[in-house]
Amino acid sequence: MFKKDKVKILGVFAHPDDEFTISGLLTGAYNKGIETHLICATRGEGCRIRHPEIMNEKNKAEVRTKELEGACNILEVSSLNFLDLEDGKSKDWNLDYTLNKLYNHMEDIDPDIVITFDSNGGNGNPDHISVSKITTKAFEKLDKIKNRRLYYTTLLPNSIASTAIDKLEVPQGHKDKFLKNLTTDDKNVTSIIKLESGELKNKMKLLQNYKSQFPDTKGNYCGMPLDILKKLAVYECYYLKRNSEISNSGYNTVDML
Repeated sequence: MFKKDKVKILGVFAHPDDEFTISGLLTGAYNKGIETHLICATRGEGCRIRHPEIMNEKNKAEVRTKELEGACNILEVSSLNFLDLEDGKSKDWNLDYTLNKLYNHMEDIDPDIVITFDSNGGNGNPDHISVSKITTKAFEKLDKIKNRRLYYTTLLPNSIASTAIDKLEVPQGHKDKFLKNLTTDDKNVTSIIKLESGELKNKMKLLQNYKSQFPDTKGNYCGMPLDILKKLAVYECYYLKRNSEISNSGYNTVDML
């Protein structure tokens, strides 16, 4: 176990608001005196314009950057860095340049724990997938003196998804959609965090911060009504890539921090 005052957590993601996935963990880490950092590959300029009164084609990057900076203030993140890659154009990214730039940031931060997308990018987004690959490579280049850990964000494991959703009283229509699209095999999850009330409250503040993105044109948040998302956002799930003490054959209640 690390000494809490020396632990550094780094999240590496593709777009502003991607950090929502781990924001409960970041809040809990900050409350324990753990230093947190974020790196964002793009400035989110490839997003849809959902609220013309807030965003237009010319100011997308500016608006999204300010929103992410606001999220970092909510989460009390110690540093935010951008790779300044083009949003939605991961097929054109210079991978060697990107890898070196990310690695240099990681060396400066010297994280104990790195968190990024899983190999599917969480939802199949090409930018997410590329960030996952590049982050994994950069992590492997870091010195091995520290017992560093690399976690991937995952979906809720199948074995507890249905029971958890029943306890949260999610309506049947949303339950069926969730079980089909937002769950994964147990083998893909090693850690599950159930957020405390304060952590969940802080997490939901991020949605209020991202006014250019939420709600969408149908009044939904991440494809679902706000009250349903709030019930499901209480769980954050992760897959640990490096730790000899854990066999990645299913989830457990290991303390990530």
